Amino acid sequence: MIHNLVVIPQLKKSKQTGRYEVVAGGRRLAALNLLIADGRLPKDHEVDCRMVGRQEAVEMSLSENSGREHMRPADLVMAYRNLTDAGLSPDEIAPRFGVSPLTIRRYLKLANVSPKIFALYAEGRISFEQISALALTDDHELQERLWEHTPE
Repeated sequence: MIHNLVVIPQLKKSKQTGRYEVVAGGRRLAALNLLIADGRLPKDHEVDCRMVGRQEAVEMSLSENSGREHMRPADLVMAYRNLTDAGLSPDEIAPRFGVSPLTIRRYLKLANVSPKIFALYAEGRISFEQISALALTDDHELQERLWEHTPE
């Protein structure tokens, strides 16, 4: 990693727990978690972190997140699928990405569409609403027929 994770001590009832919260570098942490889930890094892999105070943490987090580009939805689908393939449940994945387990389940449904349809989605040629409608059936042939024969 080029940039360290920025952390603050985790507090519960105003007392330090001995754990830390990542306040800048959430995407880097998510990438590390994917590498661990894929078995490409050991669970005890050491990561350089910079510990800061709470005020500085708020400023750094705001600064880092104000200009960042969001992940493309197709990339999110694959990230969530990789984590579930590694054995994590939507309830375990959701807090890592700051979304609800229901959101994870909805995205995972898209991972089961026809590869041809998913490729169109990844290229931006199919909208989220369109691929979600096609994902209502698990029949890839039907999905493709519906897409090809639906007027624009």
